[in-house]
Amino acid sequence: MLKINSIDMEFPQMGREPTMGYADEYVEKTMISGKIRRIYKGRRFYANFSYAFLTAEQRATVNSLLAAQRQNGYLTVQISSPFGSYNGQAIIELGQGQTRFAYSDVLGEYVWTNWDLTLKGVDYDDN
Repeated sequence: MLKINSIDMEFPQMGREPTMGYADEYVEKTMISGKIRRIYKGRRFYANFSYAFLTAEQRATVNSLLAAQRQNGYLTVQISSPFGSYNGQAIIELGQGQTRFAYSDVLGEYVWTNWDLTLKGVDYDDN
């Protein structure tokens, strides 16, 4: 399940292998002695979803989500993952690789390809 601002984003052309997990975040400081110390801040949830193409309606949905994020600073996300479900605030980043297009015989129109959405949790995980 992938819902962003209560919009179901599990489109039929979603890639079969989304990646998700938690990444440690830290601040790295170099001491006077030259030693490097890491000050751990926490673990942040991330998820990456790819789509082979998006239709005009789906592109409008993505654009409306990006506009909502610009206004609010975040989006509300619900994701089922191998680690359980993630329900919280996240920031969406859109990969800039969707510049090619292809003609779809099924849809009867040109579609933009290679869409890549990355979601990052706003808050650190408590674990």
